[in-house]
Amino acid sequence: MHKIVSRHFLLVPIALFLIFLVFSLGLSYRQRNVSSPVGNVGLEADIQIAPFSFVQTGVGGQKLEITARRAEFSKKSHTALLQQVNVMIRTARGLEIRFKGDEGGMDTVSKNFYLKNRAGLMEIALNNGYVVKTERVEWLHEKGVLMANGLPHIYGPHMDIKGQEARVVLDEERVTVSGDVKTSLY
Repeated sequence: MHKIVSRHFLLVPIALFLIFLVFSLGLSYRQRNVSSPVGNVGLEADIQIAPFSFVQTGVGGQKLEITARRAEFSKKSHTALLQQVNVMIRTARGLEIRFKGDEGGMDTVSKNFYLKNRAGLMEIALNNGYVVKTERVEWLHEKGVLMANGLPHIYGPHMDIKGQEARVVLDEERVTVSGDVKTSLY
């Protein structure tokens, strides 16, 4: 009889401990599910827009168009975080540049932005037949300059160029490649 009482005596604290453990894990699981599926990206966001579109026109038909699957804006830092982004830039002379990236950021005051892919190179297509492959793109709005950073590779009709950085000045429709430049003409 002494053994039966000992076993019951031990089962009660074990059962109470298991109930406490299940209850604690249940509360912890519910708290984790409340967090944002985006992660830390939107913690400071004041406004979220999905889908997002920004169009700016200029003198002589110049145009900048940005669309994104989602944009998160912070009034405090004057920034927007963009996801699944498509960009089209058209110069006054009719040169059209199109590219897309997985994510990017935009300064909402200066209208400067950057864009990159999580994996692989971005492809920038120009309507004159040239293509630029690069890791990251930056747009400097006031200067009208598009910069391809991270070993850009430019190829098209009769030309293949590789370097460290490519800079496209849109008003002049001029491309400058710098840093250990390798060129093939054919």
